[in-house]
Amino acid sequence: MEKMSKIGVRMICKILSIFLLLLLFKPLFAQVEIHVHVWGEVKKPGEYYVSAGINVLELISKAGGPTEYANIGKITLTRSEMNSDRIIKVNLNNYLNNKKLKTPIPVVENGDVIRVSRNQWYRWRTLVTIVADVAIIYNAYYWFSRD
Repeated sequence: MEKMSKIGVRMICKILSIFLLLLLFKPLFAQVEIHVHVWGEVKKPGEYYVSAGINVLELISKAGGPTEYANIGKITLTRSEMNSDRIIKVNLNNYLNNKKLKTPIPVVENGDVIRVSRNQWYRWRTLVTIVADVAIIYNAYYWFSRD
């Protein structure tokens, strides 16, 4: 019985020492977070703190994905470097439709700004809405001015 209690005490001491080591070295094992912005035609645009190593596609997914008016073939990644901004054009259509691309999807870095542009359907919808509003106003004016 005494032998069993010594084994139990040793086991508890080992577990506690491992636990203490993990607590002391936790910052070394913690995953690094970066600060990025997502603008434009995504469902939840804004500021995000994400794990380092995330790519543009994963970041857009975290932002709720593209809206129906997003042009995922025309994404701009703006990266601040030294004294200037570097602009990287990203075409997710190429990555999603062509699995044999040799270049990987760009990985975002701390401070990057991703902007998803609008597609042509947004412009057409806006134009149709304006034309419909003008037609209603003209029709109302026509009916009231007939007298």
